[in-house]
Amino acid sequence: MTKVRLLGENILIGKNVRFGENVIVYDNVEIGDRVVVEHNSIIGYDHLTNLRDEVRNLETPYLTRVGDDVLIRPSSIIYAGCSIGDYSRICSHVIMREFTELGENSYLGNGTKVEGYTKIGNNTAIETQVHVTAKALIEDKVFIATMTVLANGLTMNWSRPHIPTVEEGPRIRRGARIAIGVKILPGVEIGREALIGAGAVVTKDVPPFKIALGVPARVVGEVPEEERLRE
Repeated sequence: MTKVRLLGENILIGKNVRFGENVIVYDNVEIGDRVVVEHNSIIGYDHLTNLRDEVRNLETPYLTRVGDDVLIRPSSIIYAGCSIGDYSRICSHVIMREFTELGENSYLGNGTKVEGYTKIGNNTAIETQVHVTAKALIEDKVFIATMTVLANGLTMNWSRPHIPTVEEGPRIRRGARIAIGVKILPGVEIGREALIGAGAVVTKDVPPFKIALGVPARVVGEVPEEERLRE
């Protein structure tokens, strides 16, 4: 027997939605038509952590939106204020922290974590066990392979006097491709359709349509015409 806990108020559920066992839906959630939410998942998780000052005192509720035809696999947690576009897929053990936007027909692989305040575009695939830092921008048709890490802070303040710093996540432009095990430092821009090789550490901007490899990553060539997106 399916057991779903619908908590609180202002929950809207569309047509032909299917829930697995032990699904929890918190306040202020809108779920579209034909959505599948599998076992032990949580939507609209309301224990927000480390909220930034610009949203801490909002008077309006944090609305969580799940579009039509979305699949959410077991044991994933979607925090309050997130939005998921139509036809997107959230795999098992994914965490989407507060105010993450995921576009249409996009994909988050098993064990991937998005730290929040991040926008991810349409038709984008982020594979298994990727760490997407807070305040990142990932545009349409981007591919990010397994074990890639995006960073947003230039200082490490743990157990030390706080050093003021501006958090700025990377910007990954339309159609860029990131291979396995890449590290991308704060504020770096990966240009349109650029290609980053496996294991690279990206410390500087990579121009559009360029190929970058190594530690630190350096431009070594151009993406061939036959590999470029067709409008």
